[in-house]
Amino acid sequence: MTPPPQDTLVSRKLMTGFARDFTGRECTEMSFGMSCIVGSAKRRKSVPQRPPGRLVPIPPATAPFHRIGIDLLGRFPKSAHGNKWIIVCTDYSTRYAITKALPTAEVDEIAKFLLEEIVLRHGAPRVIITDRGAVFRSRLVSSLVNLCNIDHRFTTAYHPQTNGLTERFNKTLADMLSMYVDVEQKNWDEILPFVTFAYNTAKQETTGFTPFYLLHGREAETTLDTMLPFCPNDFDDNNITKIAARAEESRQLARVHTLRAQDKDRRRYDSKHQMVSYAPGDLVWVYTPVRKSVSPKNS
Repeated sequence: MTPPPQDTLVSRKLMTGFARDFTGRECTEMSFGMSCIVGSAKRRKSVPQRPPGRLVPIPPATAPFHRIGIDLLGRFPKSAHGNKWIIVCTDYSTRYAITKALPTAEVDEIAKFLLEEIVLRHGAPRVIITDRGAVFRSRLVSSLVNLCNIDHRFTTAYHPQTNGLTERFNKTLADMLSMYVDVEQKNWDEILPFVTFAYNTAKQETTGFTPFYLLHGREAETTLDTMLPFCPNDFDDNNITKIAARAEESRQLARVHTLRAQDKDRRRYDSKHQMVSYAPGDLVWVYTPVRKSVSPKNS
């Protein structure tokens, strides 16, 4: 019995330690045993084929803070102020981000952030997307969500891509913090508001606008802007209606740009994946992540 060609490298590695000690019939029997071991190992590997499933993009929301994503980022080294976590909120309409450093990732901290930083500042969102973490599924958070009549949607297990906008911002935020944090990594929470502001005032490649502009209808004024001549005509009573209309036009244009980018990403993703369909009663493979402890199937 000869092992499959794709397993020859594994076979050689397994046989190297035994070839010096076994010859003749013993070696033949050992080869047969190795092929069984290799076959068993092969079943643990992923099948070399296009992954199943097509991309289904989440359409951009029609208004700011109608649909948001929330996630926890950490654990970070304990800061000088005792913080270890960052809670992140991203708006699916404007891509505006809200962050806050937290000492713990307890339920009361999450509920307080949702109430004070989101609901009381921007109104109750219609949809919230989070992962299936225990804090987001807690009774306190669920009660607050139900009280505000919010549709709470959870991501699929092992697929954080469902909340892709928030996950991408998490990576961007971590990269930005790493560039400015001190050697002891104790000041990351002091830098957090500055890098968040930098993100919100940077032009997004997908939308073509800054998140700050899409949310507020104007660009943020920096210290440099205060040094330049100020034109009061932009904010007099006669232009308020025009400013509001221009902001809404920009949001609609950003929505069009986002839909185009999503369609481009979808076509690229689908070219590397295959469509699958399942019927009730079909036998399917169940993905079990590699565990250091006993598998749930054997416990």
